[in-house]
Amino acid sequence: MTEMNKNIKVIHIVDDLKIGGLERTLAMIALGLNKDRYDVSVWCLAGRGAVADELCGRGVSVRTFNFASLSRSKAFRELVRALKEEKPDITHSWGLSGGVLGRSASILAGVKVRILHVQNIYDKLPLKDRFIDWALSFFTDEIISCADAVKGSLVKNICIDPKKIHTIYNSVDLKVFGQQYDKASVRAELGIGPDDIVVGSASRLVPIKGQSYLLQAAVPIMREYPHVKMLIVGEGPSKPVLEREAGDLGIADRVIFAGIRTDMPRMLQAIDVFVLPSTVREGLPLTVAEAHASSLPVIATDVGGNREIVINMQTGLLVPPMDASALTGALRSLLNDPGKALEMGRAGKRRCEEVFSSTAMVASIGALYERHLR
Repeated sequence: MTEMNKNIKVIHIVDDLKIGGLERTLAMIALGLNKDRYDVSVWCLAGRGAVADELCGRGVSVRTFNFASLSRSKAFRELVRALKEEKPDITHSWGLSGGVLGRSASILAGVKVRILHVQNIYDKLPLKDRFIDWALSFFTDEIISCADAVKGSLVKNICIDPKKIHTIYNSVDLKVFGQQYDKASVRAELGIGPDDIVVGSASRLVPIKGQSYLLQAAVPIMREYPHVKMLIVGEGPSKPVLEREAGDLGIADRVIFAGIRTDMPRMLQAIDVFVLPSTVREGLPLTVAEAHASSLPVIATDVGGNREIVINMQTGLLVPPMDASALTGALRSLLNDPGKALEMGRAGKRRCEEVFSSTAMVASIGALYERHLR
């Protein structure tokens, strides 16, 4: 048992710290844990990223290994050696690759408590990867799932004992996303007029995030509502394809691709309706919780853990995935009834305050750490 007067050494192991829901959740935990009780550091296997710079700037140590450039076996041996030298009480591994390498190295290094944090639904893993995850689960003290949908997927697809999995929802820093910013100046910066109606979305620009369906859905909406514009925040390999598609659909002049932004609380202030049109496998998307915290009504596809955030007809609307006409109908419903949209946004904020508070999430993580150390 760890003595109560001794700092608990926790090392988070992750692929990298580029901007994303997993990385922002990790940062919230690393920064939120009581510094008088926990000595927290983050180890990146492949590279750093913008979140690493934020953590370093706020006093959290970030170490990078060379899995991207060294041979995998050499980098893995270096990771094991480093864990033996550091002697952490807990390793908290994240994601698919980080989860396998982090836990495997922790086992060989004799780390006392080994935790895995799962953010996604892995329903199409090759048999070999499923077997590795299943085998490692016997050497894992606890698996944290970010949503009940993720837990169900681990039980169904990898046959992990449900007693080993504990759902702790991703969360939002309500002090940050509850602030009011100058909406007019944010919009002016983006080339959006004060009277425009803005449909916004934020995620990595990849096919499974479904932005193509959102562009298709916007065509009839933009015909009916001449002041509607679309704001798409994020980067990814699909960006050139989406830009071409917006041009082919004749709406390029009303679609703004804002790229990666580190000021999402401000970006959300520019939006009237938030949409997440994912096609498959959402865990518990942080952008939806952030939109609710910003009092925005949300339209989301009914995949993965989306229904655990968006309560259909109360805080937003759920639609079938890969259905542009359903997205059009949902957008039309909210744009035709601004009062309903406003009430949904308020209800979303109330739900966020009750269920998705970062203070509650960090407290749950700390309680889980203490329980396993005892």
